[in-house]
Amino acid sequence: MTPKLQPGDYYIESGKWIFTEQYHLRRGWCCNNECRHCPFNGEIGILDNKKEDNDGTKCPMCGRIKAVVKQEDIYFCTHCDMLFDPRED
Repeated sequence: MTPKLQPGDYYIESGKWIFTEQYHLRRGWCCNNECRHCPFNGEIGILDNKKEDNDGTKCPMCGRIKAVVKQEDIYFCTHCDMLFDPRED
């Protein structure tokens, strides 16, 4: 779940929202969009949870592969912010 915005979470530069490290840490995961202030160094996944590389599974909502993280037998889409099991139809 994406946290509510607080003062200091972002600034606007050339009409684009730039999220700060403060926001990323509170959110707790990397979206793999190469954010300027990402404290996770591009490591996709949720903090403190075991994660594995994606095996090519697409998100059923957005169809993205790059945003999907495998965590044991369940998957998490960082773009849609949702868990899913690809074995379920």
